Amino acid sequence: MDFDKDKIISGIRKLSNAKVLVVGDLALDEMIYGDAERISREAPVLILQHTNTKLILGGASNAAHNVSTLNLGKVGAIGVYGDDYYGKKLLEILEEKLSQEELDLARRGRNLSIPSARRSNQNDYRQATAFEVLIGWWYVNDKLRLEMIKSFLKDFL
Repeated sequence: MDFDKDKIISGIRKLSNAKVLVVGDLALDEMIYGDAERISREAPVLILQHTNTKLILGGASNAAHNVSTLNLGKVGAIGVYGDDYYGKKLLEILEEKLSQEELDLARRGRNLSIPSARRSNQNDYRQATAFEVLIGWWYVNDKLRLEMIKSFLKDFL
């Protein structure tokens, strides 16, 4: 099979103009490293002597990160993540990828004064408020992305 190198390079360069929305499960992969110490007596498995652990983006988080490196950060991500240790770590890693403007916006949204929620728990209320902040930001700064999200949500509501 013949490849036109110039055509491939041109296609890659065009990716920097695309705005992309990634939808999926936001995940964090945990890589556990170590040395095989011995084989277990109870089962044919290796016993690992742990040396270190590395957390990396997985699932839709990884896809969004990869796209952002190709198109100069013009990517949005919609998904769910767990309300646990790994969910918090995922947010920390994702925050490292935000522009300063987006980081400031996220901090303002997170630090809003939250009254006692009557019909939901505090975490659900914070997430809903954060989504409202994003909707407002898209309305002012990126109406195309807002329209993409509205059309996406119409299919599910």
